[in-house]
Amino acid sequence: MARGEGQVNLDRILARKPLYPAERQAAPATVCVTGGAGYIGSRIVARLLAAGHTVHATRRAIGDDDAAIEALQALPGAKQRLRWFEADLKQAGSFDPAVAGCRYVIHAAGVVSLNAPKKVAYSHVIEPTLRGIENVLSAVNKTASVEKVVLTSSLAAISAEFTERGPGHVYTEADWTTNFCDLEEPYVTSKALAEWQAWAIASQQDHWRLVAICPSHVYGPPLTANLKCAPVATIKNLLDGTWWPFTAPTGLGMVDLDDVAAAHALAMVLPEAQGRYVLCERFALIYRWVKTMWRQRAEVDCSKARSELGLSFIPLEQSLRDFAERLIELGVLPRLPAAGGAVAAKSKKAA
Repeated sequence: MARGEGQVNLDRILARKPLYPAERQAAPATVCVTGGAGYIGSRIVARLLAAGHTVHATRRAIGDDDAAIEALQALPGAKQRLRWFEADLKQAGSFDPAVAGCRYVIHAAGVVSLNAPKKVAYSHVIEPTLRGIENVLSAVNKTASVEKVVLTSSLAAISAEFTERGPGHVYTEADWTTNFCDLEEPYVTSKALAEWQAWAIASQQDHWRLVAICPSHVYGPPLTANLKCAPVATIKNLLDGTWWPFTAPTGLGMVDLDDVAAAHALAMVLPEAQGRYVLCERFALIYRWVKTMWRQRAEVDCSKARSELGLSFIPLEQSLRDFAERLIELGVLPRLPAAGGAVAAKSKKAA
């Protein structure tokens, strides 16, 4: 990928969500971003580079993230300030080199596998997620320079079905998923247990602080056309007819990818950032999975992120429109002629 294209990608990202004053004014630091080639992690890396930070990004050794790494390496400043480290969530000590010398750690790596079969749910989803928390925070505890850890958690750790507190309850950072053992979705179990584990480890020391970002389902234009990425596959399937003629009328909470990346960066640099931050622009009908959300009309309060981080949310309409346009640009979706243009062309030919 040409350097020019990297500048175009960065300009596109910052046009959607410019750097906040707190990001621009923060002193440059060395930051470890685990899962740096992932959907969320790659956007965090791009944002940190734009703000002048040096980034130690971790990647998996299996090599299925080359396109994302190439796109990130083309960004302005990446040649000088972006280093890649191989690390395995389940391997003790594998994050130590990436964390060494860092002031901040953003743990965005994780296992996103919805509807995993029960027989492999623990070994494929829950165990690597929990081992990842243990191994990343073990590396942090060995590194005296680390001051703060920002964890990518999930709204699923707040609630999965939004029924625990009964109708009318407004869910906030004070709520925790309590019925994850009764659910058939190991992803929810892994996210709830992982955040609990992170807070437990953080409470046993006093040289670094933990902040957790709890986004709902994340959507927004990706850097690359990775069809293994759940949001990319979802939007593609919705728009190209793969799921036709039926899409279940269920509701999901949604938030823009660039809002999530900005929240991580703001939580990192703002001294007053603490605790948990729920991110959800709105709930909307889209497809399957959380069957009760729409019936219950779940209410989620994101005022803490607005007031303490200064975060504003990109409207869902823009998130989905930008997402679709990016997939067309990447060749994942075809660009169809406008209905009026097609009719006019047909009439002209007939005449």
